[in-house]
Amino acid sequence: MGQRPPNPLPEDETLHIETPVINMQDLEHIANSRTRVSNKGVNIEPTLDAADRRELAREDEAAIEALEELEKQIRRQPPT
Repeated sequence: MGQRPPNPLPEDETLHIETPVINMQDLEHIANSRTRVSNKGVNIEPTLDAADRRELAREDEAAIEALEELEKQIRRQPPT
């Protein structure tokens, strides 16, 4: 025979789970020109490989098909 599930808690009992609060802000950090990180001179070149291009082409085709279907639906509707 299968095991029976445990009895649920009575309605007057509530679960209390204590979770610590983590303060993500660094209170000692003071943002100014000396502490700010500079990205001056950093040049990021996006690269697309063949797989990325194929995925983008599939997305483009799906978008074109969706637009064509929308145009068909608009044409079928009677003018108001």
